[in-house]
Parts: sequence; C-alpha cells; structure tokens
Amino acid sequence: LPLPRPYDRGASAPGLDTLPPAEADGYRPPERLAVLLPLSGPLAAAGTPVRDGVLAGYYAEQRRRPELRFYDTGAAGGVAEALAKASADGAQMILGPLSRDEVNALFGSPQLVLPAVALNRGTVPPPPGSASFALAPEDEGVAAADRLLERGLRRVLVVTQADENARRALASFRERLKERGGVVVGEVTVDENNPDYVPALQQAMAGQRPEALFLALKAAQARLLSSQVEPAGLVGVPRFATSLILSGANLRMDVELDGIEYPELPWLIGLRGGLPDPDAIGGILPSAQGGGARLFAFGVDAWRLAGYLDQLVSDPGAQVRGATGELQLDPVGQVLRKPAWAVFSGGRPRPAPDGALLPDAGTP
Repeated sequence: LPLPRPYDRGASAPGLDTLPPAEADGYRPPERLAVLLPLSGPLAAAGTPVRDGVLAGYYAEQRRRPELRFYDTGAAGGVAEALAKASADGAQMILGPLSRDEVNALFGSPQLVLPAVALNRGTVPPPPGSASFALAPEDEGVAAADRLLERGLRRVLVVTQADENARRALASFRERLKERGGVVVGEVTVDENNPDYVPALQQAMAGQRPEALFLALKAAQARLLSSQVEPAGLVGVPRFATSLILSGANLRMDVELDGIEYPELPWLIGLRGGLPDPDAIGGILPSAQGGGARLFAFGVDAWRLAGYLDQLVSDPGAQVRGATGELQLDPVGQVLRKPAWAVFSGGRPRPAPDGALLPDAGTP
C-alpha cells in the first residue's frame, strides 16, 4: 500500500513507555487491554473465533496478564463508540478491530492515543507504536517466492484464475521474485468453462521448460491442472501454491494434488507452539472448527502480539513465534508472517520435509 511516511521506530510511541517493565524475553503486556471485535451483526461469525483464540492465548500465559475487556464493534456506534468506552475504562492498549473499514477508522481517529494492534490491513498506515496484523494473501506470495529462490528455482510459470485472493498473492509473488532476481517466464489464467489447460500451458512456455510452477488456484482447478501435467510436458516440475488450494478441498479427490507444497499455519500441521491439538480444541469450541480454526489461531497470535508489541516496535530484528507463523514488524508497521510449509501426500496436507520454521518445543 502507498504510505505517506516510513514507520518511525524511534518516535515516542504513545503508551508503550508507560507499560510495566518487560520480562527477559521482551514480554511486556499492558495492565488493561481492550479487545475491539464484532461480536454481533454480520461479522460476528469471524469475530467469535478470533475472540476465543485471544482467550486461549491469554489463559495459557502463566506470567503477568492484563485485565482483559471486550468491546463489540458490531453494536450501535461501531468502532468509534468502542474506542471511546475503552479509553474511558482506562485501557492502555487496543487489540482490534477486525474489518478493513474499522481499521481505517481507528488509525484515522484523532481519539486514538493508545498503542494498537489492528487485526487487518487498511489504507491508513499504523501510527508510531502501533501495528496491523492480517492473514494476508500478500504474505503468502512473498513466502512462495522466497521458498522457490532458496531452492535455486528462478524461472517460474504462473497459473492463476479470476479470484481476488489469487490476484493479491500473485502481485506480491511477482514483485518479490523480480526483486530477488527471479523471472515469471509465462502466465496462464484458467477459465472455469474450459477444462483443457494444455494448449495455454504450452503456449506460455514457448518451448522452454520452467524450473517451477506457481499455482494461485482453488482446489478444483489445481486438480484439473495436475491431471494435465504430463501432456503439457511439465512432469517433474516442482509445484508450489497458495493456501487458496484448500478452497474446495476433497480428501477423496485430492490425491491429484500430491507433491504440491503450499504455505500453512504451523499449528494446523502439528507445530503446536504450546497449544492443544486443533482437533481437540475443535471438539470443545465450535468456533474453532473448520474454517474457524484459522481465525482461532489468528486470535492466539493477536494476543501474543499485544504482549510483545513494545519489543517488536523497538527492535527491528525481533520475532514472535506464533500459531500462524513467525511474526515480525516491517518498516511500515505491518506484521509480516513467515508461514510453515505443507505438502499434499495421500490427499492430505502434511508438514513439508524442510517446511518447519523452528523445532516444536512447545513455547512461543
């Protein structure tokens, strides 16, 4: 996003210097934390698993914990009223809100005088001492480009479809690949009404075999592509995807996807980081089942970011190991997420052989 200024780590961050002293590892939560989430209205289905993740992270912490209060941005008055109530209640830090419009409203508000960890990326940049965190397709595009280049795979054929998440991931993939010396040798946009991808793939290759395939595709289109790798002359070419490949997943049919790697939340592939197993949590909390598991993990990491915000703001090299990946603050105040990597095997996602971030010692 175009930003009017770089993130100023050296600026006086409102509120952070008044927090209680930090622990040796940088853990420095506020005394009172206000969580702004949509707990009613149309966004409550997203807000509820995030809330439950925040609470899971909160109660798992054995050290000093802040007083925690939740404010419903789905209620009358929205984020402005929630912020006013939180400030009047003596909050020292804001966690949330969740929608892009709410984040813009928060960061654009002259009433925001507290440090905040917003749970989306808007068009208004975070002020000094605050940050924005999202499970963004852009992060997956960057991670995919880095993974290919680390393996020496520089000439990449891209296959995508008409989808907003695919477009956003692909844009960041292209930028990162070019920045680090790679090249997109061809690009194919598949059509749902035309199941024969071979002519378009061969035309895009122009007689030159790529070193890797990058797929910004949903599961159905990725399965179709996989069935046509041989006639297209792409047998043996490594395939990498975004997590969009999980959209429309089907265990019986997904053996077609075997060998494809994609970025995944560490928690969902067995790297628990101190959390219980996802299936065990899903059995207790309906909000953490199915698609809610990702938002639950996002909530866990939102809590962790609140506890380590001071360290992330003051130290450019600081990282937090989370349920969603390794988290670091970039030069414009956005939380960058380095995911783990999964590979399809037997139709199921499993940890990729070298896809773990850190050995799972059960601690952040």
